[in-house]
Amino acid sequence: MANDFYSVLGLDRSTSSEDVKKVYRKLALKYHPDRNPCDKQTEEKFKDIAFAYEVLSDPKKRKRYDEYGHEAYTCGADCAGAQDGSFGGADPYNIYSEVFGGAETPRPRPPAAAERTVLREPETGQPPARGRLTRTLHSKRRTLLIVKYAIFAVISIAFNLGSQFIVYQVAGQWRAAGIAPPIPDIYLALAAGTAVGLVVKYELDKHYIFFHRVMSLGGDLHTFVLYTAMGVVTTAIFWGVELFFYFTFAAASAKYWGGLLGLLIGYSCKYFLDRKLVFPAPASNHDKQGRNNEK
Repeated sequence: MANDFYSVLGLDRSTSSEDVKKVYRKLALKYHPDRNPCDKQTEEKFKDIAFAYEVLSDPKKRKRYDEYGHEAYTCGADCAGAQDGSFGGADPYNIYSEVFGGAETPRPRPPAAAERTVLREPETGQPPARGRLTRTLHSKRRTLLIVKYAIFAVISIAFNLGSQFIVYQVAGQWRAAGIAPPIPDIYLALAAGTAVGLVVKYELDKHYIFFHRVMSLGGDLHTFVLYTAMGVVTTAIFWGVELFFYFTFAAASAKYWGGLLGLLIGYSCKYFLDRKLVFPAPASNHDKQGRNNEK
């Protein structure tokens, strides 16, 4: 180890022991061999960081290191600074485990296994556990997706019901003026609300749920047609539930509650149809390779 321990950790000699530990945590996670498989240089960096932390985190060892310099570590047991044992004698993986409060950290695995290992970085500072970070990220992404989809559904529902409200108001004014709409108000309102809600939901889903890139106007039109076709299911459920509430309950607000319930059910069904048929995820390289091998 040729570098000064303070330089290895990027610290000055006035740094407190608590700050030494904080810096070690950050660097150990960054240079851990599980995060950098098949990288000997990074693995050596990980060991250097551990040895530097071993010395600078211990008041006695640090005092002797400050007194005798780096040679207190490199010159062996005959040096005055090595009276309490070699500074670099501890296993860097055990140091890592002790700092992060877990069991003994496993050594780097062969390349194939190392590439599959995922390093977790929890706020609690626990040592990494294979697969746990992947499951955690998937869970967080799923939760975020559900929250976003729910918010967009609420926005679309607001536009839908708001459009219906406007139609009912306009139709009422027409009737007050002696002008009868060509069809019953309920159907005019349903048609207007469906059209407005569909366009709003399409734009939100396209950009922020499925992250679909529009390559051309024709392609966007084709996607919108498919999206609309899948919307037939949503519309059928939405109309059916709203009409059921409208004709079943006498309250004036029944149609709105029916529309709200129908839209919630319909959007839930529509998400799975859109993900499967309208905005399918591109095939991964692994899937493509598998198909090529089959050919």
